[in-house]
Amino acid sequence: MNLFQTRGCCFCPIASGSSGNATYVEADGDGILIDCACSGKKIEQALSELGTSIRNVRGIFITHGHHDHYGSIGVLARRHKIPIYANAPTWQRIRDDNTSGRHVTGKIDPDLIQVTDTLFTGPTVTLGALTITSFPVPHDCPGAVGYRVRLGGRTAVVMTDLGYIPRELEDEVLGASVILLESNHDTQMLRNGPYPGYLKNRILSNSGHLSNDAAGLFAVKLARGGTGRIYLGHLSKVNNTPGQALATVSRHLIDARITPNRDVELLVAQREILSAPTRW
Repeated sequence: MNLFQTRGCCFCPIASGSSGNATYVEADGDGILIDCACSGKKIEQALSELGTSIRNVRGIFITHGHHDHYGSIGVLARRHKIPIYANAPTWQRIRDDNTSGRHVTGKIDPDLIQVTDTLFTGPTVTLGALTITSFPVPHDCPGAVGYRVRLGGRTAVVMTDLGYIPRELEDEVLGASVILLESNHDTQMLRNGPYPGYLKNRILSNSGHLSNDAAGLFAVKLARGGTGRIYLGHLSKVNNTPGQALATVSRHLIDARITPNRDVELLVAQREILSAPTRW
């Protein structure tokens, strides 16, 4: 499958990691951001590098209420009048952070806030050429979701910040053309690393973050289901390296007789700079 034939559709992680997350998806000039925690200037510059514009962004979709996923929504909403989509538990967490002064988004026009109790359970939102569906993920933040986007006859998925992959979640994402998949930590690096015990236990729990091995096992299923490109995302700066993530996931693929970068393309989503875009 050639993912670089035309410029009609685009999927691109703008940044992926604990310092801020944002992914851009566009089809026929209609774009969305999934998460938005980089600076407004950085996102505007990234979109320009992709050959598009912040003016094409029809909505910002938030996966959950941790600050490294929503930190810039206030700036972009005020500057560009972009609607924000989040489920009720996620928006409540953002409001609580604002009220406590822990993380402040600033005033946002209420007309731009698209909050629904049911987005968590998976209805679709259609914005131009994009059809967006959320699905719940196991993470220690109320209302945490991933997103599946239908565009140009194919499917793109963002699935980070989850402790494990239950069977019903597999059913949501298998068959995706391209996916941003969490590969947060190397388990031994985490166990032997500097984090306090409570934090190690949180990350290793079923409501924490996916390890490289967990990502590798699921990458095998994705490749067998027809996924053409996998971005490994949300890598820990302390408990992982891009090389370790690629090596571990590649080993699982090879053990399953799947050749990385022949049968499925494997990349690491960059922490603070634009990743290589996927286009079709």
